[in-house]
Amino acid sequence: MKTKIYGPRIFELTLKGMSDRTIAAEIGISRQTVSNYRKDPEFKEKIRAAQDEMMQAATRRMQSALSDVAGVAIEIAQDAKNAPQVRLNAVQILLTQCRAWTETSDVLNRLSALEESVNENNQNIRNTS
Repeated sequence: MKTKIYGPRIFELTLKGMSDRTIAAEIGISRQTVSNYRKDPEFKEKIRAAQDEMMQAATRRMQSALSDVAGVAIEIAQDAKNAPQVRLNAVQILLTQCRAWTETSDVLNRLSALEESVNENNQNIRNTS
């Protein structure tokens, strides 16, 4: 990857989702220079890895808050002082999310079982060879 001084800044602004034109104006370089950086395979890989890490960090943060958020929704649904529509909305959100989480958990469990089965089959093939 190119090692000019503005490389880290292009990287940072790219991660923020800025366009080539906006990055170029921000740094004071040509749009073509930004484009050349963004086409570089090593730069692309570093961007992809950083975006993956950002997504994983955001996912971990949201997952850690799920219990609290679900608790709030349950409190809203159970509080007779809330308007019926508010309570109904809370119930609907809880049911929808519960279904989505259950489906995701089921898919992950099935995937894990398939991976285990493939690994066992591969081991059996190696042992018989």
